[in-house]
Amino acid sequence: MAGLVLLAGGVYGTGDVWRTWLSLNDREPLLAGLPAGGARQSTEAPPRRVQRLVIVIADGVVADSGLALASVKRLARRGVRARATAPGPTFSAPSYAAWLSGVDPAGSGVRHNRYAGPLPLDSLLSRARAAGRLTMVYHDAKQPLMKNLFGPHIELYLSGETRWLTVLTAVAKAELSVVVLDSADEAGHHAGADSAEYRKALGVVDHRIGQIVASIDLERDLLVVVNDHGHLPGGGHGGLEAPVAQLFCVMAGAGVARGVDLGRIDQRDLAPLLAALAGLAPPAHNRGWPPRKAIAPDAPRPARRAAFAAQLVTRLRVERYLARMLGASLPAGHAIPRGRDLLAARLGNLERADALTRLLLARTSRAVNAAADASLASSRLENGLVSGGLWLALLVGAVLLARAELVTLDGRGVLVALIHAGAAYGGMRLLGASESLSSGGDLLGWLVRASGATALAALLSLFVGVALGGTPARRVGRFVVAALVLALLAAAGATLAPVVPGGVTLPDPSWIGARQLAQGWLGVFCLAAGPTVLLVARGQRR
Repeated sequence: MAGLVLLAGGVYGTGDVWRTWLSLNDREPLLAGLPAGGARQSTEAPPRRVQRLVIVIADGVVADSGLALASVKRLARRGVRARATAPGPTFSAPSYAAWLSGVDPAGSGVRHNRYAGPLPLDSLLSRARAAGRLTMVYHDAKQPLMKNLFGPHIELYLSGETRWLTVLTAVAKAELSVVVLDSADEAGHHAGADSAEYRKALGVVDHRIGQIVASIDLERDLLVVVNDHGHLPGGGHGGLEAPVAQLFCVMAGAGVARGVDLGRIDQRDLAPLLAALAGLAPPAHNRGWPPRKAIAPDAPRPARRAAFAAQLVTRLRVERYLARMLGASLPAGHAIPRGRDLLAARLGNLERADALTRLLLARTSRAVNAAADASLASSRLENGLVSGGLWLALLVGAVLLARAELVTLDGRGVLVALIHAGAAYGGMRLLGASESLSSGGDLLGWLVRASGATALAALLSLFVGVALGGTPARRVGRFVVAALVLALLAAAGATLAPVVPGGVTLPDPSWIGARQLAQGWLGVFCLAAGPTVLLVARGQRR
């Protein structure tokens, strides 16, 4: 009976963690209730300074490797470079949405690639289509993530089967192009970022960026190169490890400064900046702010004022909407009128106006974010109770395992069960388990680590039992077989659930990670312990 109960717990743990993972995506984020169109959307668009805007997303390229590419280094010398940090989880779809809409995963509801689009928020693509401009997207990956997110706003979509010459021709004609280069990501999944295959894929990315540069005119056009996430040396992404979460952004061409290093920016800052340069109204839901130093110093002051005014109105509209929906108390009555005064006065000192606006927006954002955090209190309680129940179930499972071993271990089963659990958890860490797990070849690595850690834990339990004098030598063979079965089933549980005894970092609400970890660990433990109990019981009957 104990073995069957453990098996049932394992099926629940591994199955429900997968459902919880899928439920992280939010198809109805709070910002979706703010209308993107209409007369109240924002002020008029700033003057257009860019004929064509081309955005290249180097999928899966580690930030340091991307900045070291020859084509990217040439662009950086001619234009602007910056770094950013992905808030997590570090998958492609959340990053695409953040770069193009100016909204992070917590606000956009896009938390991983299994997002059933389209994105219900405004973006650069939707702004361009609303302005009657030709938009083109090329995505050479197997999953049509860009099409899922932005399909209604893409006039020309080219898949990976399209000839590269056709793509270059389309880039030269479209007014807004998004080109996703996926070869480095595929190599990262297959062989890891510290491999010859990955370095070869970087060469392909470098060559294609160079060809895009040759197909446009940087005196009139603007080229932007970013990544969406990196890869671990052994492959994989999804967590917040530095090689995975670090982002880069390089842009060169019309309207931008030359030879400027912005340092660190917020990923949400790019969308409003590009909207200002392309003469588009800012994405209506963005929560970024254009880096002032990125704009060419010779830009006409009326154009800079218009871009400043459009983004200020948009941001204040977003923050006031969120404050109203969340019941937040904004920084008193003087702060918002002060922002309006900045707009109405058309201050000659835009640098001073920019600094004051950043201060104002920082205060309003803090108030809104605090209200959003407080609104999650009930969900925290619910997930806390569920997590506590799952860990209690795990404890009960350990007790059942101990009771099943009492006869063979002379009352020392509890000690052995605890050693088994601790060794399995520690083994996953020692064998290289990390927060990043994604589809492809890195699943094999997790399978090997889960098998190895669990086998080591089972054998350690066996040897402790023998040392304590409770396990007759003739039963060693049966326990070894049980250890191997346990290892196999634990590895199967690891592939069924994206969370195993290594943990995972999730976006806000990050506290759901306790539930994920509890479910994954419970599933792996029970799937492993159940057959062990059944085998031991069968051996005792004999």
